[in-house]
Amino acid sequence: MKKTHLFLALIAFLFVAISTIQAQKEPIKFGKISDEEWQLAVYEKDTAATAVVFCDYGVSDFIYSESQGFQIQFDRIQRIKIFKKEGYQWANGSFLISKKYDKVGKLKGVTYNQEGGKVVKTKLDNDQIFKEDYNKYFDVMKFEMPAVKEGSIIEVEYSITSESWDIDDWQFQTGIPTLHSEYRVSVPEYFYYKQLEKGFFPIGSKLANVRTTKQTGTVSNRTEGRVTQTNFQNYAFDYQ
Repeated sequence: MKKTHLFLALIAFLFVAISTIQAQKEPIKFGKISDEEWQLAVYEKDTAATAVVFCDYGVSDFIYSESQGFQIQFDRIQRIKIFKKEGYQWANGSFLISKKYDKVGKLKGVTYNQEGGKVVKTKLDNDQIFKEDYNKYFDVMKFEMPAVKEGSIIEVEYSITSESWDIDDWQFQTGIPTLHSEYRVSVPEYFYYKQLEKGFFPIGSKLANVRTTKQTGTVSNRTEGRVTQTNFQNYAFDYQ
């Protein structure tokens, strides 16, 4: 996870808060596995794929409290299906957190397997979650999903609250096919960020103003359609 720098405009207006993105439909709900996802045994556009990302969805949202002021809350949900033993590595994950500014508010995961015509759920336990020293400024949170085998579907959800106003970057592609990748960022109207894109694959985007009785801001929504390993580019974008 790379941290970027913030350029703040009109600092005198910091009292303006930002609304959450409630009006937009979320592309994924934790625990809602479709029949199509269970039936998928191979990804036709990349038959060599050992696993596939059904959805990778992230939201960065400014929150405000009188005691803490402005903070950024980052939420992420990821759903992956394992096709082959060679894809077991995708059942393990990690992310960086700032030692000084970040706090992990939630980290949960479930492995789903079909056994005897029923769905068996195995939850991620605390002893399968590790925090290790990464360097002077960051720790790394690692997790190893349980009960993984060929045909498993895994889901992971976590949230990070940060006192830093640096917005995390987002990588739309990895080494396995990604069917849907989406990153939503909401920013108070008097904050200014510059988007930086890396890579050559086109990404759909949507920008909208959000206004409620007490809150005003801008929502940036970036989405990626179906991605295969064969057209893989290291595509990411971040905010400055």
